[in-house]
Amino acid sequence: MKRAAIGLGVVIAASLLVGCSGQDQSGPGGDDGVLQELKAQGVDEAHAKTLVELYEKALEGEKGINFYGISALPMADTFKEFERTFPGLTVTGTHLTSPDTIARVTAEQSSGQAVGGVVQGTSNVIAALAKDDFVEGYEPLVADDIAESGYDAAGYYANLLTPYGAVYNTRIAKDQIPTSWGDLTQKRFVDQITAVDPTIVGVTSTALIFLSEGEVYTQAELDALAALSPKFYPDSSAAINAVGAGERDIMFTQSYSVYETRKAEGGLPIDFAFPMKDANIVQQLFLAIPSTVPNRAASELLVEYLFTMKAQEMATEQGYIPTLDGAPAGKVIPALSDIPNPLSGPDIGNNAEKLKKWTPIFESTFKG
Repeated sequence: MKRAAIGLGVVIAASLLVGCSGQDQSGPGGDDGVLQELKAQGVDEAHAKTLVELYEKALEGEKGINFYGISALPMADTFKEFERTFPGLTVTGTHLTSPDTIARVTAEQSSGQAVGGVVQGTSNVIAALAKDDFVEGYEPLVADDIAESGYDAAGYYANLLTPYGAVYNTRIAKDQIPTSWGDLTQKRFVDQITAVDPTIVGVTSTALIFLSEGEVYTQAELDALAALSPKFYPDSSAAINAVGAGERDIMFTQSYSVYETRKAEGGLPIDFAFPMKDANIVQQLFLAIPSTVPNRAASELLVEYLFTMKAQEMATEQGYIPTLDGAPAGKVIPALSDIPNPLSGPDIGNNAEKLKKWTPIFESTFKG
């Protein structure tokens, strides 16, 4: 797919500089080694050379890159691979929920003291930040090889897709495990469900918008869910920990990657219900660059790397669905084409409209 260029200014400028000077721009340790490493990771030579030029530019500025987003912890090994591939640059991943990502980036951009280098978020996060021009889209060099599901018309690209499912304590009987979103409105789950507060931007409100827009849930299902007296938390960690501790049996929904991270970190006795029989939610995780950034070249280089085949393959091991054409499916989560009844959710352009429509309904249903 051919799309208008968004953010290749640094790459083009670096290419012209090298082409005109004819000089060796090798960085510390020799850039030929970086070039060969990229080629060994499956990057074609022309693409690899452009990344090396961007790397040289990145070395001229701040060497540390701060990555904000919900996948920061699962992607720790990918960040290490980036650091190994590009010596001298480092990545610090900060795990932030959707509300916290919005708050952190807004505070930094408003104060003029930005330290964030790359922001990752769902459509609601990016929409909230883009409306105030706090973040910008960036078109990677491999944009034509990214699946349609990884692109938003507002000019943002998702390096990953993450499935949503219910999280349950393994103590519950096998025949009680939810296998559909409809199951989660049944009376047998009264006083047994936790969730992130559905009236704030987060995983629950996102899932409910998908389900409501897809007509899987009508007001009747929303009312039935509310009648189960779910316990709401301000963040996903508290909600999932309550299930792990046995305080309640089920978390209404969570992304697989966050579930897997919390399970591994806390040794929690939990499992993940996915795919659902009636419909499935697969959410894009878009990448954006803050409007004011310490080292734009370094931020762009990290975004570019996250769309390489090596990084995409690592993502499947972390419970994500890659967006680069040709990237293999993971062992746990099936390929997108094999997930039944996928729902379409809000895009970045109409996200504010959808939130405006559904938030008052969620407030009156669950807190009225």
